[in-house]
Amino acid sequence: MASRGGAKGKIACLLYLGDCHGALALLDAFRNTGGSKVDACLMEAKARVQLGDKSSAMAAFRQALAEDQTCVDACYGLLNTDARSVDGADAAFLENTWHSLGALRDKVLAGFALAHWHEVRANFNEQLHWLDLTNEARRALRPFDRGTLNGWHDLTRRFCTFEWYSRLVLPDALPESVEPILICGMPRSGTTLIEQTLAACESVT
Repeated sequence: MASRGGAKGKIACLLYLGDCHGALALLDAFRNTGGSKVDACLMEAKARVQLGDKSSAMAAFRQALAEDQTCVDACYGLLNTDARSVDGADAAFLENTWHSLGALRDKVLAGFALAHWHEVRANFNEQLHWLDLTNEARRALRPFDRGTLNGWHDLTRRFCTFEWYSRLVLPDALPESVEPILICGMPRSGTTLIEQTLAACESVT
């Protein structure tokens, strides 16, 4: 019988590769070897999210919270999977515990989840407040390194050529006049806003 660590590692790999059905099939083995109920619920929820089964994912996240009411990953999953259906209790838990979280990773996850929760409720001042706090935590988690970012940008520019782009779509669907637009920028610098603005332009497809 597979060990708990071995089963968990295999499930994580399958989720990373997008084999959600394979990951779900291994969950029973993980549970039968005494694997953490919280971990099992979180892995099931992540698989369900990837499969587009929001209701089952939300149920799994809530089961994880039932097992551990302080589970940041479960609250994060709830708020990001279907923020509109989450009441204020889960958001309040994250808000009340955010400053006491020791790991920067947890602060980043929880902060972005809270920003999203407030966004869907049009609480934009609160959204910006949590984005500011979370961006500060993220900068501490991943300090700025000009050399690394320049390297990634150069690699992206060399890789994302017209030939590469043309392989992603049907040949007949890509007129010769089409030119891909590559957007590069510093993290949290507004690249998503630029992409959405360009996408709203009638001359950009």
